[in-house]
Amino acid sequence: MKTRFIDKKWLVVILVAALIEPLHYFLLINYPPPGKTFMAYDSDEALVMGIMRSPEYGFDNPWSPGEKVFFNGALASPYAYIPLGYLRMLLGIDALLMNIIAKFVLFIIFLAVLFKTMEALMPRNHELAFVFFLLPLGLMTFGYAVYIFTGIERFAEGFSFEFSILSNISRVYYYLPLITGLVSLLLFSKGRKTEAALALGATFFFYPFFGFAFAGLLLLYSISGKNGSISEKAKKSFDEAWKPCLIASAFLVPWLYARFSHPEYFTLYSQNSLWWRAHLVGIAGSYFFLLLIIFLANTELLKKHWKIAGIAGVLSTILMVSELKSLSVPPFNSINLPTLAVDVTEIMLLSLFAVAWFVLESNMDRRHKFTLLFALAFFPLSIFNPKYAFWQQYRMGYILHIPLAMLAALYFDSFAAKAKSYNISRNAIFIFLGILAVTSFLAYNYRFQMADRIIGQTYFDKADKDAMIFLEKQPKGIVMASDDTNYFLPVWSGHYALYHPAESQYQGGGPGRAEKKEVIAEIYSGKATSQGAAEFISKNNVGFVFRRSGENINFDSYPYLEKIYDNGARIYRVNKAMLTSSL
Repeated sequence: MKTRFIDKKWLVVILVAALIEPLHYFLLINYPPPGKTFMAYDSDEALVMGIMRSPEYGFDNPWSPGEKVFFNGALASPYAYIPLGYLRMLLGIDALLMNIIAKFVLFIIFLAVLFKTMEALMPRNHELAFVFFLLPLGLMTFGYAVYIFTGIERFAEGFSFEFSILSNISRVYYYLPLITGLVSLLLFSKGRKTEAALALGATFFFYPFFGFAFAGLLLLYSISGKNGSISEKAKKSFDEAWKPCLIASAFLVPWLYARFSHPEYFTLYSQNSLWWRAHLVGIAGSYFFLLLIIFLANTELLKKHWKIAGIAGVLSTILMVSELKSLSVPPFNSINLPTLAVDVTEIMLLSLFAVAWFVLESNMDRRHKFTLLFALAFFPLSIFNPKYAFWQQYRMGYILHIPLAMLAALYFDSFAAKAKSYNISRNAIFIFLGILAVTSFLAYNYRFQMADRIIGQTYFDKADKDAMIFLEKQPKGIVMASDDTNYFLPVWSGHYALYHPAESQYQGGGPGRAEKKEVIAEIYSGKATSQGAAEFISKNNVGFVFRRSGENINFDSYPYLEKIYDNGARIYRVNKAMLTSSL
C-alpha cells in the first residue's frame, strides 16, 4: 500500500520540470552579451517586479504616482506580489531574484497539486494524463519550419505550445490561483465543502478571473454526477454548490470595492479584453496531437453525430480565419469578412450549453462527463470575466491544457487499438510522440534563451543598471527617462517613472501618458529646447533626470540640472530654484 503523498519518481519529474526556468535565468543573468546586464525577461516581468516594490511607494503604482496598485487591472493582481515585496525586504534580495525563487517554489507546488487532482479525478489514467500535460505535443516544430521558409513569425508563435506549462511568461499570479483553484476542486470532489469554499475564496482573492472559472468547474463537477432530467440535475447541483460559492464570494470584497470605486478601468479594459489571446489557432497548434488522439478515438461517435460535428467544424473554421485575419497573417489579412450580428462571446456560450446538454444526457460515467465539460467550458469561462465582471485579461491556457491532457489519456487505449489495426504499436506511438516532444522542447527553449539576446530590449549597458542602483540611495521622487528606460527604472531604482511605455497599459501608464510619451521623445531626440524641457519637468514635478550611456542628449547645458552621477550613464538632480527662474 502506497503511503507517500506522491511517489519519489514523480517528485523527481516535478523537480526537473521546475528547474528549467531557473536554468534559463541563470544563463541569461550570468552570460549576458558583452558589456550588458540582464534587467528582466520581458516588460511584463518588470511590471510585476514593480508591483512587488509597491509597499515601498505606499502601495502606489510606480508608473503613476498617487494611483494605488489595488485599482488598475492592467497591473495584474497585487495580492500575489505585495507579500513577496515584504519578504524581499526581509531577505535583502532584489525583486528579480525574489520573483525567480517564488516562481520556482510555486511551480513545484502547482505540479504536485495538479498530480493529486488528476489522481482523484481519474485514478487509472492520471499518470499518463500528467505526462501529456508536461510534454509539448503541438505543432511547434512545424511552425518553426514554416517560419524559416516564409519569414512569417506568426507561425512560430501561433503554432507553438504557447499555452503549455513551459510558457515563457509564467507568473506568480497564475500559479497561486491555479494552486488554490485546483485544491478547491480536489476538496470538493472528496466532499469537503467548507475547505473547498475557503480554497475557492483564496482563488477569488488572488485573481478573480480564476475564481469565476473554478466556481464554474465546481458546478460542472457536481452536475456531472447527478441523475434525473436536466432540470433535476441542475437543481441538485445548485443545492450542493451554492453554499461553498457563497462563502468563497466573500473574498471578492476588495475587488468589488475596486471595481465600483473605479469603474473607468472596467470600461476601458473590457473593451480591449483581447479574447484572441486564447485563439483557436493557438489552441490547435499548441495541443494538436492531444486533439488528434481525442478525435481519432471518437471517429464512430463523430460519424453518428455528423451534423453536430459539421456545425462545430464550420464555426471553428470561421473563427480561425477571423483570428488569422485579425493577427494580420497573409493571405488571411486580405479576406473580407462580414461583421457578426452577435458577439463571439455569446456564440460560444450558446454552443457550450448546446453541447453540454448532449454530454449530460449521455450514459458516460461521471469522470468522463466532467472532463468533457471541463474542456468545453474553457472559452465561456475565460471570456466571461473580462467582458462582464472585472477587467483582467484572461489567462486560461494552463486550465485548458489540463482537461485536454486528461481526455487524451482517457481515450489513449481506444486510439492505440485503432492504430494497432494499421500495424502501429503502442511503442511506435510513444516513440513518435517522444521525438516530437523533444524537438519541440529544444526549439522552444532555444527561442526562450535567444529571444532577449537577439532583440536586446531587456539587456541594458551595465553602466545603466549601476546608475539605477545608485539612484536608489537618493530621496524618492519622480525620474524623467527615455521611453524604454521607464520599463525598468522603478524596479532597479526605487523611484517613480513618469509613465509606463506599454500600449497595453492605457490609463495604467499614468495620466496624460500619450502626451508625456510624445514630449519625452522630443526631449531625448534633442528636438525640444531647454525652456520646453523646463516647463515639462516643472509641470510633472520631476526630481531627477536619467540619461542612459548610449543616449546622445546632452543635459549638461541645462542650467537647472545638477549632475550627481556619471559612469557613462548620467543622473541629474533638478534644482527647483534654478528651474523656477528658468520658466
